Amino acid sequence: YNHAVNAFHYALSIAPSKIKANERLKLNYRDKLNQPENALVQEEIINAKSKGKIIVVSGLKRSGTSLAMQLLARYGFTLLTDEIKPADKYNEKGYFEYSKTSSPDIKTWVDEAIGKVVKLDPGQLMDLPHNYTYKIIWMERNHNEVIISQQKAAGFPGYSQNAFPSGLDEINKKQMKIINQWMNSRPSNDILFLNYNALM
Repeated sequence: YNHAVNAFHYALSIAPSKIKANERLKLNYRDKLNQPENALVQEEIINAKSKGKIIVVSGLKRSGTSLAMQLLARYGFTLLTDEIKPADKYNEKGYFEYSKTSSPDIKTWVDEAIGKVVKLDPGQLMDLPHNYTYKIIWMERNHNEVIISQQKAAGFPGYSQNAFPSGLDEINKKQMKIINQWMNSRPSNDILFLNYNALM
């Protein structure tokens, strides 16, 4: 891992503005070389280079992301939302989404999120640019409850409290695998795991 550290330092000597190299250095110092003081130095450099901090609420569909947005608003956080998606019987207080986040080009809206809270689907996390720092609030919920809620909200044919469509289950598992890999690769992100069942 010392060779990797040297390589990243060399890369930074050529392109010092690249936060991604600092993130990899932090990961190596923290998790591979057990050098927390050097990891802290890299974290400070990352924060200094960052264009701003963004709070992101995410999680599997029906895991409680809208509830998290409600709570953050109640405690005075500024939400980035346009409420184009209306409330319904499944989320009576609204979905707290921002329609621009559906754009394939994240640069069209990401600056608007600085200093605010934005709700994103798990797959959108993969596209977050490195030149910002993020506080990720990841909603967790009993997996069976998530599946039941998803099929009910989607009007799944033959909906039943005891039916667990394999398609939804596989999609959720694939998303979780991808997101876990992403979280491990972005050590500069501050991640809070919030349990829906504990909030209710």
